[in-house]
Amino acid sequence: VKVTDANGCIGTGTTYTLVISCQTISVTNPATTTGTAGVAFSQTFTQTGAVAGSTFTINTGTLPTGLTLSAAGVLSGTPTQVGTFPITVKVTGGNGCIGTGATYSLVIGAGGNITLNLKLFLEGFYIGSSTMRATKFDLGLSVDPTAADDVTVNLWSVANLPNPSPNFTTSGLLHTNGTVSVQFPAAASGNSYYIAVKHRNSIETWSKATVPFTAITAYDFSTALIKAYDDGINPPMRNVGGSVFAFYGGDVNQDGTVDISDAISVQNNANIFAFGYDTTDVTGDGATDLSDAIIVQNNGNLFLFYARPF
Repeated sequence: VKVTDANGCIGTGTTYTLVISCQTISVTNPATTTGTAGVAFSQTFTQTGAVAGSTFTINTGTLPTGLTLSAAGVLSGTPTQVGTFPITVKVTGGNGCIGTGATYSLVIGAGGNITLNLKLFLEGFYIGSSTMRATKFDLGLSVDPTAADDVTVNLWSVANLPNPSPNFTTSGLLHTNGTVSVQFPAAASGNSYYIAVKHRNSIETWSKATVPFTAITAYDFSTALIKAYDDGINPPMRNVGGSVFAFYGGDVNQDGTVDISDAISVQNNANIFAFGYDTTDVTGDGATDLSDAIIVQNNGNLFLFYARPF
């Protein structure tokens, strides 16, 4: 500091160092520390002491898949990963000062069931533009206008392949847009399985590899041939146009292949003008006729047989 008197004389003091320290910022964790996979979660971190605003971020640790922390301190989302997730949260004030909270250990449990969301198309039912016929609705078997047909979904672990039955099995309603959502016991979470899908007159089709399962798992067969297991001879699915792939149709008797036995069944029902929910209706239009016979013949000529990893 410089001092100047009335006659212009000057004096200068020694250096005066002023230190402004950050104020204390305290972070308070939410009281709730548990959640359930597949169930929406929302809790808020709070702070005191920040100046000119505050921003919340993760300081240490990793959140379970499906949850995010907003800048306002809201931890929210739908977790899909089970386990214990210890984190610390940092608050940065508008003046750059920082406060860090104590460890917050979030425990996500598996809950009662896990969900598998699939997408797949059936060759015969496919009518273009990623859409299938609403067969069950059209035949009065469902009140859902998007109801195409039922499918069975089996899960197989590698270790279980030699056994006659899958680890888990269930069925679900396939919609006209190719989606089907099914539930499995929570015990399936944390493990990897082949996904095998069966339909009443299509070739059984498996995922290319095992799929790791969490609380919510998704798998789309329709986007590429490499999504389905193959036998190295025929493509594992039919290209139905527009880079959309569908399960082969025509396995009317569900013996794993499309051959003369399927063709005979279709011919017999076509001869009596069968109409209804019949396995010989490969196209899903309610009638067993020439259109069904053509699919069976075309796929029979390929000597199709379901491809399994055992």
